Amino acid sequence: MNSWGKSDSEWCPEGEEKCQVCETKNHCVDGFVIGPNDLDLMLRLARAGSVDGKFRRMIAVYVDITAPLYWWKEFDTYKVGTVANSCSTMHKIHAKEFTLEDFSHEHLLKTEGKWIDIDSVDPYEFPALDSMDGLKIIVDMLNHWRKKYLEIDSEIKECHFNELPKREELVKSKKLCWWQMIQLLPSSYNQKRTVMLNYEVLSNIYQHRRNHKLNEWRELCKWIESLPYSEVITCNVTEVKKAELKTFVGNSDTTPVHGGAFDRPTKAEQEEIETLQAAINKLRAQKWSEEQIQMVLKAWGDVQKEIQEMRS
Repeated sequence: MNSWGKSDSEWCPEGEEKCQVCETKNHCVDGFVIGPNDLDLMLRLARAGSVDGKFRRMIAVYVDITAPLYWWKEFDTYKVGTVANSCSTMHKIHAKEFTLEDFSHEHLLKTEGKWIDIDSVDPYEFPALDSMDGLKIIVDMLNHWRKKYLEIDSEIKECHFNELPKREELVKSKKLCWWQMIQLLPSSYNQKRTVMLNYEVLSNIYQHRRNHKLNEWRELCKWIESLPYSEVITCNVTEVKKAELKTFVGNSDTTPVHGGAFDRPTKAEQEEIETLQAAINKLRAQKWSEEQIQMVLKAWGDVQKEIQEMRS
């Protein structure tokens, strides 16, 4: 019942000079090593779900994230177990000049300076519009209103205290310039936040966002995989993938390794699983029954077995 007496975690007895050749360096955090018994317990509790795996809520993570506003809108759905701090866009939008580097624009279309008549573009065809030029126009407009905002702000500071009517008019004009920046600001604007999370929140993110269409979520999930003892976060997903691979291929070894952790799929297995999952989702979208899908998967598995037998 009392697991504290069974704990085998400790500070590394080998010292920092042997870190480069240590076999456990992947499971070492600043010289502290989680023992096999503790890691096995952590993994079993984590696999049991968020109730039994509540210890993950006690592992705090602090990270600086710079991401576009359209990504932050999705991140803000994670309210429990997270705290974020950033510079206020409302109060600091005028603090620096706007540049293209302030925006995520890697996917915007470019026409290399060729003018396209919008009215002549067939709406049913892929439009070859220069979206990059559109962003540049918005950046120029933002800087125009920022300059006006700063000029009016300087005038307000120079106003004599007896010039109250003039001051009130300037304040109204300044607020109008502020509104132009706030409502023109695209959702591709990059904002930096310092975020506090925990391993439980990261587990939920990894489980539901690792194959998201937004590249920002995929990059975050790659970072999650690099965290110390990330198998505590990803073990549920890894176990499902191993089970899928065993069901679909029929030859994967899901035997627990030392410490109770499951082997991570190889890159080839990972691609195979994702390809299969995408195919299954497509079949379901086309209203295929689960029985029909299983028949297809069985036939596919039989073909894979024959190929392996021929190779052997």
